[in-house]
Amino acid sequence: MQRVAASWLIYTLSGSGVWLGIDSLAAGLPTILLLPIGGIAADRYNRQTILIVANVAQAFLALTVAWLWWYGWLSVVALIVCSLLAGIITSISAPANQAIVPAAAGEDHVKNAIALNSLQYNVARVLGPAIGGLAIASMGAGGCFALNAFSFLVMAGTLLSIRNIPQSKRNQPLGYRDLSEVKQFVWTTPAMKRSLFLIVLLAFTSAPIITLLPIIADQIHKSNASGYSALLSCFGVGGALAGLAVAAFPASKKTQAWSSIALPLLGATLVLLPLVRYQVMSFLLVSLAGACMIGSMIQLGTTLLKDTPDDLRGRVSGLQQLGFRVAQPLGGFVAAMLIHWFGVSLVFASFGILLALTSSTILRTHKLPAMESTPDF
Repeated sequence: MQRVAASWLIYTLSGSGVWLGIDSLAAGLPTILLLPIGGIAADRYNRQTILIVANVAQAFLALTVAWLWWYGWLSVVALIVCSLLAGIITSISAPANQAIVPAAAGEDHVKNAIALNSLQYNVARVLGPAIGGLAIASMGAGGCFALNAFSFLVMAGTLLSIRNIPQSKRNQPLGYRDLSEVKQFVWTTPAMKRSLFLIVLLAFTSAPIITLLPIIADQIHKSNASGYSALLSCFGVGGALAGLAVAAFPASKKTQAWSSIALPLLGATLVLLPLVRYQVMSFLLVSLAGACMIGSMIQLGTTLLKDTPDDLRGRVSGLQQLGFRVAQPLGGFVAAMLIHWFGVSLVFASFGILLALTSSTILRTHKLPAMESTPDF
């Protein structure tokens, strides 16, 4: 919901896709330095405490932006700064958020837990834009930020109420050796390297459909904030359905074909989306893109978590998040810059073809390991 308000405000205040790219880049900049530190912290300190503090900090930041809007002091620069600060908080807490899943759910339920976590996240993506669109229309952007602050506080309270989550066993000072340890583990495990590369590729090439949807809503469909919110909701619907499908069905050989089909199919949706003039078809394409992207991220994320020892999960998750959160803003920034010279259709097509060809080549020559069948919730 906060991203709906921020992205739409930046585009309406500036009238330029370049500022959307800059905002995306600002959100990703802290990851370069802070995600590895967040990964180390997740392996050294109480992951639950890290997440509680992070949610409270995000709530305070959202309330600050709402206050600036209510007093008429909000600008594009202020929104960019907001994205930068939110990126800092997220960078510190993201590895703990990912690494806590196996401990909270149990090792036998990792796949299902990741899928259900993705499901709730994408249900929020469906409801968030709808609520965000209504809030913009009725209360203005400040209402979106205020409601988002409330959601962060609810999450902090929920985390406080949870008891008996196993914690990381070690509690040592931060050090360079922590990073070299996880580097050696990833480098000597082929499945880790393939999964991480595919995550980075997916993040970079799918960036236009995340960052530049306001341009599709405005230039292709001549729509307003409600049209943009509808597109985001469709992406969330597709992602939620993919998460539900993975959680509902045990892993099997059929699920191993997902990435080999979903990644090229996502590339095809990128090619087609700017060419479709009918909103209904656009909604279907964006929903398909959400299903392909989230389904692939679930499979790749499950491979990483299940094959990683618990005392390394924070740092491996930090490395995964680093790749994703650097590649996606960078992809959005590059796409936004190229649109000025080559147009929307050519840029989307180029990113889609890159994803389809590269992922197909990798998945044909290097098969991902089969996920073990796990009990359903």
